[in-house]
Amino acid sequence: MGPMVTVTQIGRFFGVSATTVCNALNGRGGLAAEKARSIRAYADKVGYRPAYMAKSLLKGRTDMIGLCLRAGPEDPWFAGLLHRVQNRFRDRGFHLNPGFAEGGLEQERQVLNLFREFRVDAVLVGPLGLLAQYRALADLLVHHHYVLAFDAVESLPVDHVKIDAYRGAQLAVDHLAAHGHRRIGFLAAHPLERNHPAFRTRLAGYYNALRRHGLPLRPKWIIALDTDPDPIDHPLSAFLAGKPELPSAFFCHNDLQAARAIKVFDQFGIRVPRDVSLVGFDNQPIADITLPGLTSVGFDLDHYAEQIVVRVLRAVGKKGGLKRSLASPPAWQFEEPPKLIERQSVRRIV
Repeated sequence: MGPMVTVTQIGRFFGVSATTVCNALNGRGGLAAEKARSIRAYADKVGYRPAYMAKSLLKGRTDMIGLCLRAGPEDPWFAGLLHRVQNRFRDRGFHLNPGFAEGGLEQERQVLNLFREFRVDAVLVGPLGLLAQYRALADLLVHHHYVLAFDAVESLPVDHVKIDAYRGAQLAVDHLAAHGHRRIGFLAAHPLERNHPAFRTRLAGYYNALRRHGLPLRPKWIIALDTDPDPIDHPLSAFLAGKPELPSAFFCHNDLQAARAIKVFDQFGIRVPRDVSLVGFDNQPIADITLPGLTSVGFDLDHYAEQIVVRVLRAVGKKGGLKRSLASPPAWQFEEPPKLIERQSVRRIV
C-alpha cells in the first residue's frame, strides 16, 4: 500500500488550491462541471480518502458515539441492545464505537479516556446502575460533551434509562396468582449479588405482590442461584434434596436461571409445569427454545433502544452543554415498562 494521497497533492496535479479540490470532491459550486468531474475521477484513481479527523474538525463534530459496555457482549440482553442501538445510529449517519470493559474499573477508565481522545460526540455507559458506580467514573465523564447511562437502577446525576424491574416482578407474581398458585417462591440472584439493587428491586416487587394477594412469605422459598450450570452443584439441588414442601411456582431472576432450574428439576423427576410452574425475566431467546417454552416478563427492547438514540441525538446538537455534576438539576430519565409473554411453563391450578 502506497502513501496516502492528500488534497494538496491532487491540487498540484491540476494546478488548483486544496480548497478547490475539496469543493470539487464535495460537490460545491465555484468550479466548472467538467473540471470538477476530472478532479473526482482522478481522486478515485489514486485512491484518495478524506482524513476522518480533519473532516470532523471542519464539521465541528465526529459523528461518533462511544459506548462503554461494563458487561460481556455475549450476554443476550446487552447483545440485543447493542445491535439495535448501533443500527439506529447508523441509519441516522452516526457511527457507534463500542468499548468492552467487563474487566472492571481500570478497563472502564481506559475506554472512557480513549473516547475522550477520539472526541466522540456522546458517550453511552452501562450497565451503570448505582450512584457509587457513577462516582467512580465521574471525573472522566464530566469531560465528555454528553453522557447517558443505560440499565440504571438508582437515580443518577446524568441522563439515564432503566427497565421497571420492580413492576416486572409484581407482574410475574400477579400472573401466577391469577392461575391459582398460592405458594410462590423466588429463584433469586447469586449469593454475592444479594445486596445489589437489581436483586433488591426484584425481591421488593415479589414481596409486595405476595402481600397484595395475601400469599405466604417463606424465606426458605427464596433460593439464591449460582452461575454454575452443573445441576449437581446447583443450590436448587441442595434445596430439593431435603425433600421440602415445594412451592407450586417460582419467579426466576432471569431466563437463563429459569432454564437451568428446569434442568435441575428434571434431575429430581419434577416436571415443568406439571409439578412446578416457572416465570422467567428478560424474555431472552432461550425462553422460546426451552422445553416447555418459558413464560417470561419482557421489555420492548426496540422502544428502549429508540429512547436512547433519540435522547443522544437531541443532545449532540447542543455542543458544550449537558455536562452534569452531582450538584446539577435532576437528570432526565426513562423507565421501560414490563410486559408478560405467555408460553407453556405455567399451569393453571383448578
